[in-house]
Amino acid sequence: MLQILFDFFSGKAKTKIYTTFLGWLLILHIDLIFLAIFTDQSVLFEKTNQLKGEYIVSYLTQLGIWSVVIELSRIVLAVLISYLMIWIIPKLINEKSYKQELAIEYKLREMKVIQEEKLNSRESKAVKEQLQNIESEKEVVIERAKLDKNPIYIEWDSEFDEFMKLRNGKQALAQISNTIYSESGNLYNFRDGNNMYVEASGVISDDLALADTNGLVNISSKGDKLSLTDKGKYFIKKLNEHKSD
Repeated sequence: MLQILFDFFSGKAKTKIYTTFLGWLLILHIDLIFLAIFTDQSVLFEKTNQLKGEYIVSYLTQLGIWSVVIELSRIVLAVLISYLMIWIIPKLINEKSYKQELAIEYKLREMKVIQEEKLNSRESKAVKEQLQNIESEKEVVIERAKLDKNPIYIEWDSEFDEFMKLRNGKQALAQISNTIYSESGNLYNFRDGNNMYVEASGVISDDLALADTNGLVNISSKGDKLSLTDKGKYFIKKLNEHKSD
């Protein structure tokens, strides 16, 4: 009997109407089910001098016409509850409940999206901070590298910047570089390795004086050739670096 009841509510019967109706009919006859299943016949016979079947019949008919009214009421109540469960309750409760579930679900999804956006924003901010830290560390490394250099180079960097600000500073370096590396340092006309006569470009006297007074060149004793000092080589190197930039 209990298995039948379970089958009704688990949807194993063919139609929802029949299973719901029969299920409630069994529930409303729970007293009869209890008598039929759980009452010991020997105990019942000892108390009532009736067999279980006889006792159930007498139980159903003990109130006479009212027994019929009660039985009909049970059937009508089973029909009414079935109707409410199948047609009315889903509209009043299930639909609202489902809407509420959807509203909660969408709210949770919205909260999740907001939290993910906040997380992404924090991660983006963290990445920017890391990049800024890297740039700061890079600048520190560069400054340390400068400090680790020979102190004279740091001084020459400053002097080079000032030299390049002079009206003929860049021109003087360019002329000296050409004389040293293109014309073997010769200030005046000379013969090359093939004994060919070469007309030297030379260096304007003002530019030569500027380079000499700033310690960039050495002038031969005859005054016809130039050579670079270490400082001069450093200035020419810096000039070429500026050209590449």
